[in-house]
Amino acid sequence: MTDRLTGKRAIVTGGESGIGRAIAEAFAREGADVCIAFHRREAAAQEVVSGIQRIGRAAYALQVDLSLREDIERFSDDAWALLGGVDILVNNAGLLIRKPFLQTELEDLERILAVDVKAPFWLSRRVATRMASAGIAGSIIHISSISQERAAPGLTAYQAAKGGLLMLTRGMALELAPLGIRVNAIAPGFTLTEMNRDLWSDAGVLAARTSQVPLGRPGTPGDHAGAAVLLASDESAFMTGTSIVVDGGITTR
Repeated sequence: MTDRLTGKRAIVTGGESGIGRAIAEAFAREGADVCIAFHRREAAAQEVVSGIQRIGRAAYALQVDLSLREDIERFSDDAWALLGGVDILVNNAGLLIRKPFLQTELEDLERILAVDVKAPFWLSRRVATRMASAGIAGSIIHISSISQERAAPGLTAYQAAKGGLLMLTRGMALELAPLGIRVNAIAPGFTLTEMNRDLWSDAGVLAARTSQVPLGRPGTPGDHAGAAVLLASDESAFMTGTSIVVDGGITTR
């Protein structure tokens, strides 16, 4: 623990597993109190909360369906009240549907956009409004993907959403800068999470994907937590509107 986030209060969506869990736990180790949003996995969420509480930080878990506007609004109000304010918002929750373009339905695109673009937009809008009213120089972090700029088969709808999230990051950063609120993104590469278990659970596919990574291994959720701590802390006080790529070098090819 280096206490880079002492006194800070953070929301992390999708904080019950994967990258979101790693970020929530890293924030707590750095001194922050944390509220995580989960959709269905309550037991996993409570496990994260218990672990954070054991190291002496306050932690909460709230259930939310991020595809529903009313749920986002309720969650933002409840999380703000529980934490006594919010200094850091991490929009980590995401949805990936892997289908060839000619088999992708409009409903698939709408589901992805609801969670991957509309939810970060509306939750950020709600939280940033309160940050501004309270005079909080906050940090908002979107968890994007290298799919925001690198095409791959079967991911056209997802790539469109992540490209939109990148531009949401830049637009928000420009407009919120005068209020002292910074907005940045993290773009993970191939990472071992539940979202892409269909890839890494197949040894042949895992080996093929790993061979594309210059550093020679897939990413783990913890590989992205350090970037999140940086963007949440004062160490990045002059950074806004940027996207940090954490991909083991894939996009250098």
